Amino acid sequence: MGNKLIAKNGPTIGMWMYQNSGGDEIQNRLIMQLAKRGINVITGLDLARASAQNGEIICNGVTMEELDLFFLTTLAHKLLINCIYTKR
Repeated sequence: MGNKLIAKNGPTIGMWMYQNSGGDEIQNRLIMQLAKRGINVITGLDLARASAQNGEIICNGVTMEELDLFFLTTLAHKLLINCIYTKR
């Protein structure tokens, strides 16, 4: 099930990232930076486990349309993010 980090009632984004090969570390860095900006994060929203009900998309108990933003990574995105963090 998705985890939620509460950060001062700001906007809420959903996030799904690969957890292997350092993806969990990158996700945690992103969550910390977003929390500093007052942005709530719900993680673990794997769309492969989502379903449509009454015109809404539900994923791990979260109504996706209620999110302000949904962010996911594919393998290509993960490689790009790893390159960015490696160069810093």
